Amino acid sequence: VKGVPWKARACRTKFIGAGLECMHSQLTPWNISVNAELVLVHPNNGKHIVVPYQREFRQCRNNCNAILMKKKDVGKNAKKFIKDGKITIEIRFWICKMNGVRAIQQVDFTGPNEPSHDIALVVEGEKVYASKQV
Repeated sequence: VKGVPWKARACRTKFIGAGLECMHSQLTPWNISVNAELVLVHPNNGKHIVVPYQREFRQCRNNCNAILMKKKDVGKNAKKFIKDGKITIEIRFWICKMNGVRAIQQVDFTGPNEPSHDIALVVEGEKVYASKQV
């Protein structure tokens, strides 16, 4: 998501789980509502285990804590999800509503140099338009 940095966390004690943390500003008011899924991925394209959840991230509460599956709930099938001593967990999320977050417009420097500012430098006979910063 442009303008919204995220961090994923995993835990591996009595639970299999992961969580998201939005690393947006603590100084300005903002909130983001998400629908998400924690997916325990089957390594051989078998049936994955999916745990859906919803969270709201805010300026003062920016982590969702971990979404967990108890290892005992995975039960006898647990070994089916292990490959080379590892498991794979995916966090899929969709933003439903976002307030107070401004996406930073990216600049494409590979395109033609078009006049978009009131300052131009002449470099080897060619005008290079510059951004005026205060």
